[in-house]
Formats: sequence, structure tokens, C-alpha cells
Amino acid sequence: MSISLARSERQELCELMSTLGPDAPTLCAGWTAFHLAAHLHLRESDPVAAAGSAVPALCKTQMTSLGA
Repeated sequence: MSISLARSERQELCELMSTLGPDAPTLCAGWTAFHLAAHLHLRESDPVAAAGSAVPALCKTQMTSLGA
């Protein structure tokens, strides 16, 4: 995937989430648009915290990054 295509897709996703609002449901059971946006942000900006999604021992790091 080219950088410009990835940037374009991220921009479209941001616009969609802004339009739908943070409480919009997603296809991920129990997740709202807010949860999905936080997950994507962590994945892109903090790989150690993002690993908390898959590695239980790092879950606390992920929750701290989310401010929980």
C-alpha cells in the first residue's frame, strides 16, 4: 500500500468517525467508535501499549496509555 493511499484511508476513517460520533456502534462486540479510535491510535503511536491487546502482561501498560 502506498503512503498516499494509507494517508487517504486514514483521513476518510477520521471523517467517518467524526460524523458518527464516539458512541456509534462498531462490528466489534462491545466496542464503540471511541474504543476503535483509541485502539487504532495506540497501534500507530505506541507499539508497547498496543501489544497489551494481545499480551495480557502488557494490558496495564495499554490501560495507562488510554488514561484508564
